[in-house]
Amino acid sequence: MNPPPSIITTVIFDLDGTLVDSREAVVDAVAAGMEAVLRRHGFDRLRADRNLIMDAMGLPPSEYYRRILPPELSHLAAEVQSASTDEEVRSLAEGRGRLYPGVADTLRKLKDEGFLLAIVSNAQEPYFVAALHYLDLDPLIDHRECHEQLPPESAGGKEVLVQRALHALSTEPRQAVMVGDRREDIEAGRRLGTRTAGVSWGFARPGELDTADWRIDSLAELPAVLPSPPKTN
Repeated sequence: MNPPPSIITTVIFDLDGTLVDSREAVVDAVAAGMEAVLRRHGFDRLRADRNLIMDAMGLPPSEYYRRILPPELSHLAAEVQSASTDEEVRSLAEGRGRLYPGVADTLRKLKDEGFLLAIVSNAQEPYFVAALHYLDLDPLIDHRECHEQLPPESAGGKEVLVQRALHALSTEPRQAVMVGDRREDIEAGRRLGTRTAGVSWGFARPGELDTADWRIDSLAELPAVLPSPPKTN
């Protein structure tokens, strides 16, 4: 028997800025990769703009790396992406990645209560796989997919990833909640008909999460706002 529409059975999470504090593992790594490529091409005096790198978080890789480069150097985007990805994976392997406070405990709590859990991200695949591995997220997750893992016929942004997560977990949109730190996360959920929760600790600009059903200041608050958990201990 299908659960009634008021029950949430599935929680879909964004990764960076939602579960993972990306300021060191990603922002510093992208800046290092970008500056290495710039030096390689003789632009020794140019420096990566960390504020721009943070502001572009959440975009698909092809758009992200063009956004953080000066327009006249956009042809270096693929090279910067490759160098930055190497730096990101190295950073995670060296233990410089970390989850936000309460993330691991909250995921375990949701799992114990019977929720299905998914992570979707616009991150590139090597970083995404490394983050799930080195931060011990893999055992807690029922479905995971990033932008670079999409088959060619499914190319698209966060909405496609959320839709594929719903399909993989046999979940109706009204029985899921999308949790993220950027407008794209919230809009993807709303367009598909899921509930939405915006997190206050990520990369969002003021007002970016105003349309979310819930706004939370700690992931530990999430279980309490979800209606009717599918199972209680």
